[in-house]
Amino acid sequence: MLEGDLKDVQAPDTTLHAIFDVVVVPSKGTLVLTFLAPPQQVDKQRQLFDRMLGTVKLLG
Repeated sequence: MLEGDLKDVQAPDTTLHAIFDVVVVPSKGTLVLTFLAPPQQVDKQRQLFDRMLGTVKLLG
């Protein structure tokens, strides 16, 4: 998992907190999950990201 703040060089006052996680599924490929939230809401939204990460299913 990779986590950090992203800033837009065109709008320096804009910051998003990003969480990236890579899920490798044998014979199905690789999935990169990305979660973006305003820094002040990350702790509140982290439970949602963790729940989504724990329930991802690749069909097909």
